[in-house]
Amino acid sequence: MTIRAEAKNYFADQDYRLTGRRLWQARRYLGYSRERISVELGIEPAQLRNIELGLVEPNKEILSKCSYLYGRPLDWFAKASKIHASDIPSFYTFPPSAFSKKDWEEFRNFREVSSSLTKKNSATEQIAKLNAVLQQNASSEEFHEALNTYDSSMKTGHVDILNALSRIGITTIFRPIGIFGVVIIQDCKTGILLSISESMSALRFGVASALQKLLAAYQNNGWKQNLSNLLSPNLGNNDLFPDNLSSPLNILLPKFLLASLQSKFKWTNRDLADPFNIYQASLRLQTNYSETVHALAQQGFISKIDRSELLKVDINQLKKTILEDRIPENIDCIDVWCLSQEEEGTEIRAKPEDVFVIKLRENASAGYCWEFDELKEVGFEILNDTYSIDNSGNFGNPSIRTCHAQPTNVADGNFELVESCPWKRIPTQKNAFSFTYRSPIELKQGLLYPDLVGKL
Repeated sequence: MTIRAEAKNYFADQDYRLTGRRLWQARRYLGYSRERISVELGIEPAQLRNIELGLVEPNKEILSKCSYLYGRPLDWFAKASKIHASDIPSFYTFPPSAFSKKDWEEFRNFREVSSSLTKKNSATEQIAKLNAVLQQNASSEEFHEALNTYDSSMKTGHVDILNALSRIGITTIFRPIGIFGVVIIQDCKTGILLSISESMSALRFGVASALQKLLAAYQNNGWKQNLSNLLSPNLGNNDLFPDNLSSPLNILLPKFLLASLQSKFKWTNRDLADPFNIYQASLRLQTNYSETVHALAQQGFISKIDRSELLKVDINQLKKTILEDRIPENIDCIDVWCLSQEEEGTEIRAKPEDVFVIKLRENASAGYCWEFDELKEVGFEILNDTYSIDNSGNFGNPSIRTCHAQPTNVADGNFELVESCPWKRIPTQKNAFSFTYRSPIELKQGLLYPDLVGKL
């Protein structure tokens, strides 16, 4: 029997519309575009569309390639199936009450697809290398070098934990589920299921927690037993995170990165106990306020007493204090970034609704002033523009120019502000301040950084 005839047997008694719908569901589940898959299948997007609509019979090559790309067996494309909680093996450690009926279905799909898409032992080898570093009493720098995140962390000011997870070879899928996430190991193959509805900072912590669970599983039994655990977006008890490199906080907020940020701003340890500084640090580190507080305490930058007091701070009230009399209605949904000349060349990854409070020293007494026209030209909305006199009391001291701006319609790019004396016959420049703006990463349903599983 030819392969084509074998493939037809799967679909002999089926409506092509069911097959097409299953092909559409599998593609959408992983977040692939029709154009991307058409290239891999060697057909036109219009032909794939007709197949998914059930107007054209898929041939053997298309079915086998789709089975490989989507991580689904051939008969899945022909048979309707229902998911039951009883189908889930008993070794999984989460309580059945944690999952809704829809979550069970999502988990079953995730378990099947992640097992098929993950190359056997690929993640195991990477986790083994990381575990070997841990066993050598290595520094956080050495651990992140093994994770391939040290150089990028020092350059951008935050750990690119999502990219690190992708490089390790762990199949990670974002889906609209009611739980925060699940980590699973099956036959040395690993996968992580995360809720797409969570904030980026929560997802980053979830990924770090998942990596910690995988390291712990390898250390405990070398993955001889299967593991599945629910992830949580909350820190919970302060004592849940031991002072070791495999802690989620040490992965996401390593000591060398906190020290680098402290050096950049010339903060003392006492300065790090200021909630304003911690809030600004958390924005640059792409974590939330409480995670940063816990990490600073864990790494010895602040005391446990400081941690207890800092965790009582109302972040919305802190934002209002920074913004003074210009308080937006959506204060709980925005972040307030305070920029100064000490951050020359910094990279900011902010939401369009966030507010930038730019404070620059201005030599107004000498005829120099800052120009914000470039910000307007590239799509920033100037909300407020004021200046105040330096309070040191010395005559001729620079004033402080304060500008509130929103990146309402700004494309990614590098921007420079110039302090100049415009009324001179030949305008002269005294100072400049530049920064890089990056819009937030928009995650979509499907694979983390979707890429096809090898060459066909």
